Amino acid sequence: RGQDYRPIEVVVVDDGSTDGTLGVITAWATRNQSGDFAVHVLHQDNRGVDAARNAGLQIASGEFIQFLDSDDLMHSAKLTHSVSAMSDGDVDVVVCRHRQFRETNELSAVLRAEPEREAYAKDPERRPFVVRMGWDLWVPLFRRTLVSRVGPCLEGARAGGTFGYTTRLKLFST
Repeated sequence: RGQDYRPIEVVVVDDGSTDGTLGVITAWATRNQSGDFAVHVLHQDNRGVDAARNAGLQIASGEFIQFLDSDDLMHSAKLTHSVSAMSDGDVDVVVCRHRQFRETNELSAVLRAEPEREAYAKDPERRPFVVRMGWDLWVPLFRRTLVSRVGPCLEGARAGGTFGYTTRLKLFST
């Protein structure tokens, strides 16, 4: 419930965890579900991150897609700022500043960081820049129409499944 953007839909895919995660997330979903905050919890046998993303995409219904993994955090206004940057309708992807951290004592600095935003329109003049810039899949907010054009993540790839998917999103966003 930490995001200030509403309405919001959260899709959580438990990819075969054995540590009680499903029970914790189901209880959280029950406590936090409300009219403008929809939560969907899916459980599947362990099939990997790309299969989990595909399962989540199949039931997500929002106009925008934000990928997150279990170890990711977002600034509370990240979605509000990103959606605002997409307001002209000609933007498929919004990328913001991000920080990677490993130590717990860095957490407060990450949460206080004000998000910067850059919107990448479909303008062909921007293609070389968009393709070269570095993204992790969890950094940008994507318009659903872009994700639909790209199609599903490649499941079972020995290496580079997420990298390949991110690259396809970059190429299709221009």
